[in-house]
Amino acid sequence: MAKPKPAPEWATPPLDIHQAAEALGMSRSSLDYALKDPTVEAGTHFELRGNRKVFYRENITAVRKVLTQCASKSNGEKVGRMPTVRVQTGKGSENLSLLKTFAGRKNSGRS
Repeated sequence: MAKPKPAPEWATPPLDIHQAAEALGMSRSSLDYALKDPTVEAGTHFELRGNRKVFYRENITAVRKVLTQCASKSNGEKVGRMPTVRVQTGKGSENLSLLKTFAGRKNSGRS
């Protein structure tokens, strides 16, 4: 009896979100958050099977490209749905001295 041939590459079963996260080296929740980025599209970065997301090899490659683009964005640009803007409210040394003064007043009231 002849040994059956292995299945071709295109016939590999898709990965679920847990397996895709493992393949990308991240947690499932981090991948789920990354998929909420407005540049991620169903059909290109994942496929829907009912309410489940499945990932083929080409989807994993596309998601990896999006993740590297998100990581290389500069501060102030919108990543996902949360803006990443840092606002400095004052000089650090002034804030520190005010904090020390306030803490000193608070502690001196205790006996």
